[in-house]
Amino acid sequence: MGNSQNLQSQTAKTENSKTASKEIAELIPGGVNSPFRSFHEVGGHTIFLKDAHGSKVTDIDGNIYIDYLGAWGPAILGHSPPSVVKACQEAVTRMVGEERNSTLS
Repeated sequence: MGNSQNLQSQTAKTENSKTASKEIAELIPGGVNSPFRSFHEVGGHTIFLKDAHGSKVTDIDGNIYIDYLGAWGPAILGHSPPSVVKACQEAVTRMVGEERNSTLS
């Protein structure tokens, strides 16, 4: 299967992302907030993610991908590691407005 066929096959599985790409292009120049996500430059469209756990991300069409990008936190711990989720939930229950000084740690 050639690159063109691969792109067509992938695009057919991401209709919701294709629609979202068209909608966001009306709000953000180029339709993305990073050139890295600019798949339209190679004939595709941006993939919109709805959820991520460990090394996997799921798009709004239900396709599951391995996240080879990792970004900042996920590169170290994976997406939504239970220990980090728990720590965040606990911190939120004690939250003080971010513009205030606090001794929370």
